[in-house]
Amino acid sequence: MEEFADIQRLLKGYYNIDFPTSIFQLADFLQNYPEEELEIDLGTIRVSPSGLLSLILNPKLLTENFKKLALLHFRYYRDLPEFFTYLHGDCDGLHWGLLLDDPSVGFRGAASYYNNDGDEITVYSSIFSALIDRCKEELEYCDECLADFPEDEDEDYLETKSIINRFLERIQDYIGKNSIEIVENRVESVSSDTGLGLCVPEKFRRNESLKVYSKRSNEGYKALLDECTDDNVVPALKAGRSLWYWGGEKYSERAYNLLKKAYTILQREKLLHILDIHYNNREIEWVDMTDSQEV
Repeated sequence: MEEFADIQRLLKGYYNIDFPTSIFQLADFLQNYPEEELEIDLGTIRVSPSGLLSLILNPKLLTENFKKLALLHFRYYRDLPEFFTYLHGDCDGLHWGLLLDDPSVGFRGAASYYNNDGDEITVYSSIFSALIDRCKEELEYCDECLADFPEDEDEDYLETKSIINRFLERIQDYIGKNSIEIVENRVESVSSDTGLGLCVPEKFRRNESLKVYSKRSNEGYKALLDECTDDNVVPALKAGRSLWYWGGEKYSERAYNLLKKAYTILQREKLLHILDIHYNNREIEWVDMTDSQEV
């Protein structure tokens, strides 16, 4: 998008990644939203721009000092290297991210999860479909409240529904006018206990082992590392992703080593770089790097 050309170049310099047109379209939608209603409407659906989207909306945050911290910006403890935050919710570390499963293909789809909770990751076909789903969830919640609570509370929930429908109508109108494709054809080839399936080309699965190892045992972990080869990368990638997301500090090193070997074989150098930076700074207790002087 022409009006975001400069910020697009800046972000490429900071991240060494080409971000998709869709994130700039979402920024355009929000920038052109009626100013007096934007805060109310986003507050009603309980989302706020953060991470990448907040940088696009406020490029003054892109200082020289921030440059060395960019890949840690709004990267939560459990975030997988494929996940780039662009929205956050109102509780329990809920946040949404763009997905970069295979850097050679580019961003496909979006996901969300609660960093402070024990839920799996929810996957969406695009960042726009994620927002639409959020609106529909909030509308369903209002309907449940209207059915369960006294009639004297109906007015508040009806007003909330009206605001959500206003936002939903506008975003669907924007999608239609700009011919935005909200199904981005992210193809998962292998399921994962994280909820975020793996995207692995068939050539890396030609001799895939059917053995099941306990990734938390010393023997199983060693076998997963040793047997991670050009045509059998899935077991290590799957185990590494699981340990990174669920394993906490106890299994962080194992997760790192498994993911590092899998990404190396898959030639996903950008994910390797993110993995290294995040692993070496995983103990940081904050995510907003625009306020940080150093890590």
